[in-house]
Amino acid sequence: MPPHPALFRAIGDRTPGNKKKSLESAIRRTGHKAGRAEKGAPKAAATVFTKTLGLEVAAYGIRCNVLTPGSTDTPMLSALWSDHERALQASIEGSPGVYRTGIPLGKVARPADIAEAVAFLLSSKANHITLQHLTVDGGATLGIRTFVFTH
Repeated sequence: MPPHPALFRAIGDRTPGNKKKSLESAIRRTGHKAGRAEKGAPKAAATVFTKTLGLEVAAYGIRCNVLTPGSTDTPMLSALWSDHERALQASIEGSPGVYRTGIPLGKVARPADIAEAVAFLLSSKANHITLQHLTVDGGATLGIRTFVFTH
């Protein structure tokens, strides 16, 4: 089934010269952390939606990728703690008791780090990258995808 025509109208109206561009979905996988189950399902659904959409529009030269940012030095991160420096350090150290690793690179991302990854995916340098999931988290997820098996 071809994608809905409104999708192409929306893309075409927003791209210079009516060029086909990438569709990007910025999400964060956090459902595998203790106390975060309510966030996992919608983010997994967004990933599956993005990859399914990517299958539907690939024949038209449109790329769809998922970008997952890790802890990033933003007002939202700072708001979790009364002390900004403590917020950054807590993200770097992690919480092994709730299965939350720290950040192996030893630093929290800057918004520019995430923006550069998005800019790359949108650029012609990534013109053969589609249906991928790029995690920009300084190694915090250890490059591991979480699978749940029940029996």
